[in-house]
Amino acid sequence: MLKDLSTNPTTPIKVLVSGRREIDIIRLLKDQPKISTQGKDADENIHYYIRASVEGRPRLRKLKVVMQEHMEETLTQGAGGMFRWVKCQLDGLNRLSRVEKTYNLYPCTPTLPPSRSHRSSNTC
Repeated sequence: MLKDLSTNPTTPIKVLVSGRREIDIIRLLKDQPKISTQGKDADENIHYYIRASVEGRPRLRKLKVVMQEHMEETLTQGAGGMFRWVKCQLDGLNRLSRVEKTYNLYPCTPTLPPSRSHRSSNTC
């Protein structure tokens, strides 16, 4: 349907699709023009947002500095220019009772454990 809309000369419709770089989306839209939301400026803004969010959340602010730095770096790298994804990750981390335990179990992943990152909520 999207291909029909975007290639039909009689239909004055432009379609914007945004999302994370998932294989199926990349394959489907490989021949379409692309605009990246990820860049140095976006990464700097996201990093600042993460730092301010950690400072504003008492549970995250109490973490060791090394843990806060790891969280900032990991979330900035995993964001792909998407603030909403970062907010959802921070909300999830803030709800955990033992954030440092999660850090020890999942030190290299930018997402929460599967039981927390794939919620059936419409907000994140």
